[in-house]
Parts: sequence; structure tokens; C-alpha cells
Amino acid sequence: MNDKILVRHILEGLIHNLNNPLNLILAYSHRLRKEHPNIDEIDKIYRAGIRIDNMLKDLYSQLTERSFALKQEISLPKWMDQEIGYLQHYLPIKHHFRLYQDKALKECVASVSAMELSMWFETALLRLSMWYENMDIRTGATTHEGCSAIFLAFNQEIELSEEQIDILLQMPESTMFEEESFGVHGIWVPEQNKILGVIR
Repeated sequence: MNDKILVRHILEGLIHNLNNPLNLILAYSHRLRKEHPNIDEIDKIYRAGIRIDNMLKDLYSQLTERSFALKQEISLPKWMDQEIGYLQHYLPIKHHFRLYQDKALKECVASVSAMELSMWFETALLRLSMWYENMDIRTGATTHEGCSAIFLAFNQEIELSEEQIDILLQMPESTMFEEESFGVHGIWVPEQNKILGVIR
């Protein structure tokens, strides 16, 4: 629990410290826009500042509305939409994979923390990036033996070795969760060439 509180305090402090210089950037660029309306670069700086401000407000809203590590009822297809949107701007992953969401399962709800889902999903992708790039991956929500799950499915020509599969199935390294309490468990489904993150 102390680790969770520490992460939250670090993020809140970071947001606060970034807001001070950001407010100066927004104030001066806003004034310069009025004084020099024909200089496009000033407008670009101002709009970039607004975008950063919105991102910080969104992050703070998530921190105050819920704990990242708190289990809650989450719609997995909706979570996957947001996760893929985030990963499209995450450089270590965006240049390695093209993610396609399978929306066959319209609704699938699980009691899990958003942090556990993201940790499992992003760790699996980062581990895959050690071996592959320019790879198409189909992903989405599903069920497995009565449990909700998320998945990463690979084209049939992709043949993962047993060692690679073992690495993908390992729990993400974290001081925030004990292995026995981590809510997402990896399972390999060889006949479908996919890895499941089963929520228990």
C-alpha cells in the first residue's frame, strides 16, 4: 500500500511542478498571440501548451476520481479503446506494432484495476518488441473458462519459441503488486496463436 500512495504523491507533485512553468508559457504565448497575430509559431506554442494543460488535467482527474491500483468494474472493450489510443503515441511500442482491435465482444466487464491491465498489456508488448518490429497484432476482450480476458493474437506465420512464450507469460515486474495477488494471469493458446491476460 505504501508504494501505491508514494506513486500517487509523486504524480501529484509532478503535475503541480509542471503547472507552474506551463502557466507562464500559456500566459506569455497568449499575450504574444494578441500582439503578433500573424506569427504562426506563437500560435503553435500556445496550442501545444493548451494540449499539455489538458493532458495534466486529465491525469489529475484520474488520480482524484480513482486509484490506479484500485479494483473496479471495468468495461474491457472501452478500456482497450483508451489503451490503444494511448499506445499510438508511446514511442517504444508505436514503431514496432500495428494494433487492431477485435470488437466482436461488445461488452465484457471485469473487476480489476486499470493499472494491472495496463501493466500486463504493455509489458507483453515491450517484451515482444525485443524480437519483432512492424508486426500486426489483433487484440481485444474475450472470455476464457468463465473468466474475462484481454488478448494479443498473432498471424499464423509468427512462431514464438517456448522460451519467448515463457517470458511473455511472466508477471510484470512491480513492487506495487504481489505475484499471488496480481489480477491478470497470462495463458498461451497455441491453436489460436495468442496470449490471454485472464482476469481472476
